Amino acid sequence: MNAHSYTYGDRLPKEWGLRERVRGPGSHILACGRHPVRKLMAYDAEGNLDEGSPRNHLPLRFVTSLEQNQQIASCCRHPENHDIEAWYSSEEDAGLGIPDIYILHCQCGRRHVRFCVGGGIRPFWEVR
Repeated sequence: MNAHSYTYGDRLPKEWGLRERVRGPGSHILACGRHPVRKLMAYDAEGNLDEGSPRNHLPLRFVTSLEQNQQIASCCRHPENHDIEAWYSSEEDAGLGIPDIYILHCQCGRRHVRFCVGGGIRPFWEVR
């Protein structure tokens, strides 16, 4: 299986918004489907992030780390132009309902991956 192919396995709970369990490379299991960051965060008409808004469904560090990283392309420093998806790294994490891999997809085709270990906020969303 290559890194971009997925297989379908077990059925998922309806509240996840996915009909079947999607498997990625290795033992990764899709937790939350690909969704625009702009719809998960509160941006104003000029594209500025409202950091204090209760409508922010992702931790601010996910967004600010891209904006401040001078080692990536300029298009990649605009998180509002990205899509994000969440994955479980194993069946054990899927059983706990805690995604621990987040992939931000830039419009240019680059992918930025965040691995979450330990405690802390782990965002989860539904695509409707």
